[in-house]
Amino acid sequence: MLSVLDALQSQFLTYNRFNPMKFFEYVKREGGDFKRFLVHPQRRKPNTESLTAIGARLLFLLALTLLFGIFISVLSTEFLMEWAGAESKMDMKVKYLPTRELLIVILFAPVIEELIFRAGLRKAKYSLFVCPPLLALALLAPKSALVLAIVICAIAIIDFFVRKRADAEAKTALKFARARSYLLRFPWIFWFYSLCFGFVHMSNYTVSGTPGLLMVVIVAPQFFAGLAVGYLRLRNGILSGMILHASYNCVLVAISMAAR
Repeated sequence: MLSVLDALQSQFLTYNRFNPMKFFEYVKREGGDFKRFLVHPQRRKPNTESLTAIGARLLFLLALTLLFGIFISVLSTEFLMEWAGAESKMDMKVKYLPTRELLIVILFAPVIEELIFRAGLRKAKYSLFVCPPLLALALLAPKSALVLAIVICAIAIIDFFVRKRADAEAKTALKFARARSYLLRFPWIFWFYSLCFGFVHMSNYTVSGTPGLLMVVIVAPQFFAGLAVGYLRLRNGILSGMILHASYNCVLVAISMAAR
């Protein structure tokens, strides 16, 4: 809590007074960095920054995702959810689950989801070989997960023998060629996992009508949150992404609990 307050004081206060110019300069700078990242996601090394700077960025992204989520939620609640015949399962969970169990769910889920959708963004092998089966499990498709795991194991075995027969120079060339190929395709990989993160959250709704593309709009807040968490994960590490994810969940559940 103190680190969060320190982040606010360091970034936006001058002589213990709120400095609007400093605040807007920070929002413009941080928002510009986020926009440039979304245009061309890059897998760069995590920044070596103070907890104050990381805390300020986390607060900025949390506010941004909440504002976007509230806007889409109002739009979908008033117009789209009734049209699509959709109802939020989270609202039902908030209504019937005990508070203690609900907190366990909203704090445990971000850890699991970050390990599936964002942990591999810095590790090509994890992203290409471990995440696909985990993603299939998240989509409640165990048979597909099993098939993917078998295919991936077969590819890994073949690759092992190919590399074993190659000389040292060929191994080095192959390693760098694969690294370049992965970096060139990284923006597509980032957007793919962000889209999957949004689509997975369609399971948070029960649908009685014909939703079509309306469900894409309804889960847009989750998709945008996935982009923000992925950005923070790449800039400041997986733990910061988990904290942002859990904070986002906690705020939304707190709002739902206050409204019940």
